[in-house]
Amino acid sequence: MHRYRAQLNLLVVLHRLAEESRVKAFEEKSGTIKVHHVRAVAKGLGLFYLSRIPHSSYNAQDQLRADLCDNPMKK
Repeated sequence: MHRYRAQLNLLVVLHRLAEESRVKAFEEKSGTIKVHHVRAVAKGLGLFYLSRIPHSSYNAQDQLRADLCDNPMKK
């Protein structure tokens, strides 16, 4: 039961991150959601491990995966 609750919470956080990143991009009159939009929103939401996302999207996925594997308390 707790596993599904954690997955649901993760989906809620990711949805909020996506929505607020979209708003941030719109405010800056950008047609694309860019890494700096996600970083700014992540810092505002207190998701500090996401605010260290590198510029390349491939590296961002690898870095996030490594961060989560290195520190299981962030899961």
